[in-house]
Amino acid sequence: MKIFNDDWAQVSQRHDLIIAIGTLEMALEQVRLQPREDECERLIPQIEAQLQKVSDKLEHLAT
Repeated sequence: MKIFNDDWAQVSQRHDLIIAIGTLEMALEQVRLQPREDECERLIPQIEAQLQKVSDKLEHLAT
């Protein structure tokens, strides 16, 4: 039963990371559509940094 729980935890974590990536990608797209360039210049690097962190976590799970 422990093996199943560990496998399920990994699947659940992977699912959550994939959802987070999708959410961040949508946020990035929405920010890029904003007419205020000053806000975009501030938010885009923050969102991209978060996206990289989540992608790294997902990649680490795959190994």
